[in-house]
Amino acid sequence: MGFFDASLYGPFHAGDNLLIVQWSCEDTIEFKDASASLIFDLTAKKLISYDSEKCSEKNLRKNFVAFIQGLISFLVDIPGTAYHKCLQGRKNAMRMLVNLLQERREKPRKQPIDFFDHVLEELKKEETMLTEEIFLGLMFVLLFASFETTSLASSDHPALLKKLTEEHGMIIKQRENADAGLTWKEYKSMTFTFQIINETVRLANIVPAIFRKAIREIQFKGHTIPEGWAVMVCGSLTHWGCFLHMHQTGFHPDPLLRW
Repeated sequence: MGFFDASLYGPFHAGDNLLIVQWSCEDTIEFKDASASLIFDLTAKKLISYDSEKCSEKNLRKNFVAFIQGLISFLVDIPGTAYHKCLQGRKNAMRMLVNLLQERREKPRKQPIDFFDHVLEELKKEETMLTEEIFLGLMFVLLFASFETTSLASSDHPALLKKLTEEHGMIIKQRENADAGLTWKEYKSMTFTFQIINETVRLANIVPAIFRKAIREIQFKGHTIPEGWAVMVCGSLTHWGCFLHMHQTGFHPDPLLRW
């Protein structure tokens, strides 16, 4: 199971998620894929009370897989291409959100249960700046943000994984109640965990590039960018510069080890 330890984060019941039950029946699991599925399902449950057994969209995560795989691809909308699958994935996910919005409006709950309910309450207000389109877009983005953010880096470095596990284990040992939830003091004490996170983001930022449109002709370092052209900015590459790190492509949580 790697460094995932449910006791670090408080009570966690297997019945709350079928993935945990499935894991217990397997001899081995692919930790990255399994944990990514777990995180996505838990987030979807908190955001929209998603239940694959009851929802019309049985495999919501599959749509986000298709979406991200075609996010940066040739714009060829032909069945079978990555771009076409990307569009279909987003279309299916948005259709599910639209149906959920219609259902909640027809059968409103007395008390908000999930994040969807709270934002829907804001949408109902007369003075709100929130529109239905913005509301649905927000929910899609939040679900997308929970997708594929689990890193592979630690699984390729057993020594670092061992040190990370030890840091989490020490926190649990120092507790009076081992089943208690994570406290702010414990959170701040996880210095090595933060180094792992920062180094992971340095190497593989979840937003590898941003796109901007030139609203007028621009001169940049001897080059001319014509008005109307799109520019792709890879800001994450600045963290790979040799002037910052000698071993810029290696995974070194301790900044001193990069030189």
